[in-house]
Amino acid sequence: MGELDYLIDSLNKNNEDPNYHILYPKVEEARQRVLLNEESSTNWFFLAKNDSKPLMELVTLPQHIQEKSIQELVELSPDTHINTRISNALHRMGCTSVAELLQKTPYDLRFVRNFGVGSQKHFAELLWNLQVKNRTK
Repeated sequence: MGELDYLIDSLNKNNEDPNYHILYPKVEEARQRVLLNEESSTNWFFLAKNDSKPLMELVTLPQHIQEKSIQELVELSPDTHINTRISNALHRMGCTSVAELLQKTPYDLRFVRNFGVGSQKHFAELLWNLQVKNRTK
C-alpha cells in the first residue's frame, strides 16, 4: 500500500505534468482495489469497532453453512494443519456448530488458547471467502 500512496503523493506534486490526468486515475483505482481487498478478507475481524459484534453481524453465511459442524467448516479450506488447530481451539471453547460460532465476537475468539493471530487470519479469510462464494451463487 505504501508504494501506491507514494505514487499518488508524487503525482499530486507534479500535477502540471501532461501524464498526470492519465496516470492519477489508474493509480487511485489500484489503491482502491488494494484497500478493498485488505479491508475485506481479514481486516474486518481485527477492527476495534467490530470487537463486540457477533460474527453473524459481520459475515452473512447461508443456512446450509450455519448448520455445519466446526469440523465440516474448517475442512472447506485446503490448509489441513491450520484446520486442525482451528477446529481443536474452537471445540475447546465449546463451539461445535457454525451457528454457535456466529454468536461469538472477534474479541471472544482472540482469547481462545492455541488460536493465535495466524489462525485468526486464516479463520477470518475462510469465513469471508464462504460469504463471497455464496453471494455469487
